[in-house]
Amino acid sequence: MSQNKSEGKQIVGQLTPTGRMPMLKQYLGDGTDFNVTGTDWTTIRAVAIPYQTIDGAWRLKFNIAGSQTPAAATLYLTLSGTTFKDVSNYEQAILVTDNTPNHIFAGFTNPGASTIKVESDGTVESQWRISGDVELESKPTWVD
Repeated sequence: MSQNKSEGKQIVGQLTPTGRMPMLKQYLGDGTDFNVTGTDWTTIRAVAIPYQTIDGAWRLKFNIAGSQTPAAATLYLTLSGTTFKDVSNYEQAILVTDNTPNHIFAGFTNPGASTIKVESDGTVESQWRISGDVELESKPTWVD
């Protein structure tokens, strides 16, 4: 990564003038930096690392853990100030799991929106673990 002094941007994949990879900031999804919300949702922990690629595209690495009460087989979450890449019929896959082995999950982003959808194989779930590295439409509003 390098630091573009004229714009102050960090670019993934290039070294700084000192030959070191720049450090990226981790943002908290507990309301400190952004919010993760959903119906009957309680966030246990949510962290996100936004970054910009050398060609200027924004991406987001994230980990979210929380609970849904009452339990359900489907969950919709919103990440405030974030817009996922807006390409027709392009739902980006994300990793989903729970605290029980042997269940099948699906998760994806909603193109052009700030929501993600996660589903189990029909098993009612109360604990969700969600992570991904996805394309964004633009820089999140909560990024410094």
